[in-house]
Amino acid sequence: MLKNNFKNEMLKNLLNIKNVITYIIAFMISTIGMGQEVSPFSIAIVGACLSGGVPAIGVVIAGLIGNIVRNRCNRSIKLYTNNINVINNTIYKTS
Repeated sequence: MLKNNFKNEMLKNLLNIKNVITYIIAFMISTIGMGQEVSPFSIAIVGACLSGGVPAIGVVIAGLIGNIVRNRCNRSIKLYTNNINVINNTIYKTS
């Protein structure tokens, strides 16, 4: 019962109207490029959402889809693999 209630609350938080609007903006921003293969705006929106308390999974998925639309698939996957590595290294700093 408690586990099912937790899943419902998490899903409700992910699909909050404020967060859905943020996911749409993340998708649109990640399709913008500056002539490079990596969109600096998509990296910035992920960082801003992490610091602002927006669930990161939705932003990462929306940004990944936006980069796939803009670029080829293998470049986009490489970008988000690097993003996840940077986030892991930031959260779990090893001294």
